[in-house]
Amino acid sequence: MRISRTNLTLAHLRVLVAIVDEGGFTAAAKHLGLTQSGVSQAIQTMEDALGAVLLVRRRERVEPTEIGGRVLVDARAALRSVERIHENCASWAGLDRGTLRLGSVASAAAHVLPEALRLFRTRYPNIAVTLLEGSDPEVRDWTAGDIVDVGFTAELAPDLEGEVIAEDDFLVVASSRHHRALAPTPSMREVSAHPFIMSAAGCEPAIRVLFAGAAREPTVAFKVRDMTALLEMVRQGLGVTIVPALSLPKERPGLRILELKPRQRRKLLMATKRQSLPSPAVRAFIATLRSSRP
Repeated sequence: MRISRTNLTLAHLRVLVAIVDEGGFTAAAKHLGLTQSGVSQAIQTMEDALGAVLLVRRRERVEPTEIGGRVLVDARAALRSVERIHENCASWAGLDRGTLRLGSVASAAAHVLPEALRLFRTRYPNIAVTLLEGSDPEVRDWTAGDIVDVGFTAELAPDLEGEVIAEDDFLVVASSRHHRALAPTPSMREVSAHPFIMSAAGCEPAIRVLFAGAAREPTVAFKVRDMTALLEMVRQGLGVTIVPALSLPKERPGLRILELKPRQRRKLLMATKRQSLPSPAVRAFIATLRSSRP
């Protein structure tokens, strides 16, 4: 079937992306400033034109079907290409407008990006910046799926390339009151002898690799995503944990922060799509980030 511009437009693609990203028709309509009936009609037009069901309603949200997921990938790419056309023309005309979408793990968002973002907003005040915070696997997948332009994560997918922007140590966190017997520089073998509170914020795969390297399995008592809650549970003696140094707050009352023996390092990466042509806004941000690093 030949698809003409009259029955499939960029507006239809934006509606499809918004429904999936926002989780439903009502939220997408609010996000786009449309009526819910208008959003429903746009999707119906797309499905009629393509001859395929693109979305399915689940209990809590609307999700793409298998073919809908494939269409979604192309829709994101098409919309991004149009954005890039506008940004390239704006850049050629000497204007600093465009969009920049970033995804980051919490530690990079808190310790690596603020200075670069401050400089970037000062230099390019008309470029709209959005920042999504997630786990390492989430940021990796967002970058690979063109949901964000640049990702800050410790994990890469095959079609991504990464540049090291920061390094820190994995540290053991224990209660200063309940875990006094733990050595000042414990090994993974010693850590494995204690109940373990696993961070579910994205570092779990890397932490399990550390245990596997010592031929040990952690006795996971709890899994916690929120860092404040995790540290409070450690403070109360419910277990010990391992987290990257950049994830720790400056104030740590009631906690012992211990280096592992041998030392274990983590590399934070700036991830971008391999062999892609970045927009002027992305190029400007990467240059700003590099110049802001010590």
